[in-house]
Amino acid sequence: MKHVYSPSGSAEAHMLAHMLEQAGIKTDIHGEALLGAVGELPTSGLVKLAVADEDYDKARKLILEWEKKNPPEPPSKGAPKTSKSVLVIVLLVGAALGWLANEQGLVVNPSEAIDQNKDGKPDLIWHYKNKNASTPESSENDTNFDGKFDVITQFDSQGMAVSDRADNDFNGTFETTTTYKNGAPAKSEVDTDGDGKADIVNLFEHGVLTQTKIMNPKTGKVVRINYYGNSMLQSADFDSDGDGILETHYTYDRYEQIVSTEKKTN
Repeated sequence: MKHVYSPSGSAEAHMLAHMLEQAGIKTDIHGEALLGAVGELPTSGLVKLAVADEDYDKARKLILEWEKKNPPEPPSKGAPKTSKSVLVIVLLVGAALGWLANEQGLVVNPSEAIDQNKDGKPDLIWHYKNKNASTPESSENDTNFDGKFDVITQFDSQGMAVSDRADNDFNGTFETTTTYKNGAPAKSEVDTDGDGKADIVNLFEHGVLTQTKIMNPKTGKVVRINYYGNSMLQSADFDSDGDGILETHYTYDRYEQIVSTEKKTN
């Protein structure tokens, strides 16, 4: 693998890794465990993003486009330099407070925030169990920058997504729940009418959509199942008369036009 970028910190690393993986590029975060050891010392260059050799050019192009939209903030002029002795004191005090918090059972839940569109409001927040954690427990993302978080993701101890809740129609209700396997979506359930029951279920294999089940919200019975291959609709089973039996089978061409219709016999 090749190092493609050096993020400023853990939050930026995970955000960029998520962006690249959305584009189909598997991304590894190297050096993140070192962040907990350096405390308040500068962390520049410790964390690096790595991708497969064949994905390097595509990843660099995406990151360069992101950098153009999100230029780094210039360092403030005349900022006083912190002496090494002060840094040592800060580290010792931080360690003592951390020990005290653990001994007393106190809850520590720091977070990091990113303002991606530079409007002065955080639109991506990573939550950590404590200040020494190298991977987040959860994140909140305002994907359409309307001031409301519409995706809340839970992570495991390795920083891999376990599940998320999403408001994909941005109406203020989290109607979609997705579970992940090895960091890739495995199943998503959508409650389109807000009755607390999923009426659309998407199934994935290795993060790729393979099947969609559509239910009748009133009866809960499956009305239609779509089957996908290589991101395209290939066939479907349909209950055309509403009797609960998927008796009609459709086959589609690459443009999702019906090329054949078959009636199943019991």
